[in-house]
Parts: sequence; C-alpha cells; structure tokens
Amino acid sequence: MTSKYINKIYLDRYKVLEEIQGTNDYELSFKGKDLQTDKTVLLRIIPIDKEHPELREQSQHFIFKELGLLQRLHHEGLPTFLDSFNSKEENVIITEYREGLPLIEKLKTKAQFSEQETLDFIEKLLPILQYLHNQTPPIIYRDLQPNSIFFDKNGHLFLTKYEAARTYKADKIKDTVVVSTRGYNPPEQALGKGQSDARSDLYSVGMIAFQMLTGKDPTASLILPKVSDIRADVSSVWTTLVSKATNIKPDKRYTSVEDLLIDIYRIKGVSVESMPKPATPAPMPQRPTAPVTVQTSSFPPQGAAVHQRPPMPGQQPAAQRPAAAQAAVPQPMQQRPAAPQAPAQPPAMPVQQRPVPQQPVQQRPAPSRPQPPPQKNKQSWLPALITIIIIAGLGYLGLSLEPVQANSNLQIVLIVAVILMALAAVLMLRPKNQ
Repeated sequence: MTSKYINKIYLDRYKVLEEIQGTNDYELSFKGKDLQTDKTVLLRIIPIDKEHPELREQSQHFIFKELGLLQRLHHEGLPTFLDSFNSKEENVIITEYREGLPLIEKLKTKAQFSEQETLDFIEKLLPILQYLHNQTPPIIYRDLQPNSIFFDKNGHLFLTKYEAARTYKADKIKDTVVVSTRGYNPPEQALGKGQSDARSDLYSVGMIAFQMLTGKDPTASLILPKVSDIRADVSSVWTTLVSKATNIKPDKRYTSVEDLLIDIYRIKGVSVESMPKPATPAPMPQRPTAPVTVQTSSFPPQGAAVHQRPPMPGQQPAAQRPAAAQAAVPQPMQQRPAAPQAPAQPPAMPVQQRPVPQQPVQQRPAPSRPQPPPQKNKQSWLPALITIIIIAGLGYLGLSLEPVQANSNLQIVLIVAVILMALAAVLMLRPKNQ
C-alpha cells in the first residue's frame, strides 16, 4: 500500500522518498525532499477511508485542527509547518524533517534512568509545554507519551504531531473528542468525564518520570505504585513529585508548569527566584517602514559639498566675486512673519425682544355629564280608588239609615271613618319625589 506513494510529487515541489517506520494506524509518515530548496522534509499522509464516512469526518476534524495549530506555533521544540495538500484520496501535512530518536527507544535500551537524567529530561520538556499552555487560548497537547517525544543528535528535545492537541475552552465541561493513550493520560481524559487542561499534560509528565526512574511500564497496572517502593535509592522528593503529578484527582495535582518547576528547582538546590520567566509567544513580525525625515536645516546641509558651475568666459570665479554678487547663492528660507491678526470684533449688542402680550387662556368648561331624564311621579291610583269606593259605600250606608237612628253611635262612627278615609285618599294622591 505504501509503495504507491514513493516518488510521488505533491504541489509540484515535495517528492516522497522513503517511509518512516513506527507510525500509527491511520496515517503514514515519509521522508521527502523539497525540490526547490533541496532540503529534507517530513510528509504525513492521511488516507481517506471511503468505506467508513464517520471515520473520515473525524480524521478531517483532527487534520484541520492540527493545521490551524501548526501555522500559529513557532518554537524550537515544535516542528515548523511548511505546506499542506488535500484531495479526495488523502490529506498531506508537510513539515520540516528533524532526525531524532524517540524516547520509547531509549526506554527499551535502558532499564532505569538516574535522578539527574530524569531531571534533565523534565527540564527540557517543560519549556515546550509552558509555551503551549501560555498561548491564548491555551493549547493542551493531550497525548504526551514516549512515542511523541524525540531527541535530535545534539540532545535537544522536540515533540511531533498535534492530532490530539486542542485549545482549552473555559465554557466547556468536557472534551468534544476523547483521545487517550492508556497509562499516560489522566482518568478524566481517558473516560471523557472532564475537560483536559494543563494538569492533564503534567499528569503525563509524571507518568513518564515514573517509567524513567523505575523502569516499569505505567500501563501494566491500574494503581501506580510509589517510586520509593520500587527504588529505595531514589530521593523521597521524587516520590512526592511523581505522586502529586499523577494524582487521580485533578485538584490535587500541579496546577501549572511553573508550579512543577518550583519543585524541580528545589531538587536541584537552586533558589526559586532564579527560575526563568515563562516563554511567551513571539509577536508576529511587522513589515519595516522607511523613516520619514523632515528637512528643517538650512540649504545646503551642513558638511555637504557644494558643486558650482565653472565661470563663463569673461566672468570672475565665485571666490573673486564681490559679496553682492555672491548673494545669489541660495540662502535659507526665512519664514514670513505671521499676518497680523484681525482685531477682535466688538461684542454684539444684545437684541431686546419685545414682550409678547400673553392672552388669557380661556379654559373650556368641562363637559358635564348628561343628566338622566326626570322620571315621572309615581302615583298610587289603585289604593286611592279603593279608598274612595269605601268612602262612598260608608256615606251611602250612613245616609240610608232612618232618622230615628241618626243620633246613634253608629252614625258617629261612620262619619269619623269617612273623614279618616278621605284623609288617607288625599295622602295617597300626593306625588312622591324620587
């Protein structure tokens, strides 16, 4: 499969020469040549899986994210980005090629490293992580392991590949995509239970330090033993450092590279005040602009040679001319006196405005509410009519009695009744006000 890439030229410039062994399953690494500069380059070819579109989308996600990171990073411990290429069949990332030996090969050839060797390794690794973590927003490498750390021929350390790196987002609870190498990444990253941050990379540093000091593979057991339980000759400071960096609880680990460097300097016996300042991203270079100078001195400039024309036939040289004749030499321009300022205008007379007679404002009467129509007096005709009928009946009865009985008591009672009934009828016929 890899033979089809040999001698292939990308972008009419980068030629594939030979495959580099030890790459992962989803990408191939080749040593190549820049045909324009004749320099060796690294070509990372990621074939596109046409049968599994979900894997293709995930691969594209990592590639474009890594390209964005590579283009903004400039550090001696990180590969320099050169170019990229993408098609329907593959994606290619082209960076500088650096000869180096991976840390995993050193771990295979040497069982245990000394405290000084482990200390030198951490001191070379931490400045690179410090540069990444100090970016805005911070960049978390997330996949720090012996396969991604290399040493060049001069002993300088550098990292390769950024497919697992991500920027830290303060508003996120956990990582969008879980990327983990068993044994070297913290539990919250391996299980996808939290967002990776600087403490996640420092967890990996502690795991690598444990492996270098003890010679034990951290992936062999679920519970990491103490360094002192395996090597009694190692200082207890290293046991404390590794245990703190690899604590399963993020709140109990080192919070930053600077926090870990304090303990490193204590191991070296150096004061913390001499610790170098964190490496900050270098500003983008600006195009130099030509300085603009304003000539304010007299003409000619002081110290400049003045070239004079040779004298005409019959004309005296300039040195022999009288002073009046030499006055033709350009003299420094004199500034004209400033024009006299115009006298200040007299203050304007105040304009008296005639008072405008105010007319009395006639207030309109508030509209009165319409009064309800007067209601007709209600009269009690029915009781009065009944009373009149009773009076008439009683009068008729009194008149119908015989004269003999006229002085009787009955007639008196009837007369009184008639009078009372008449009064009652009058009261009933009076109108009642509402």
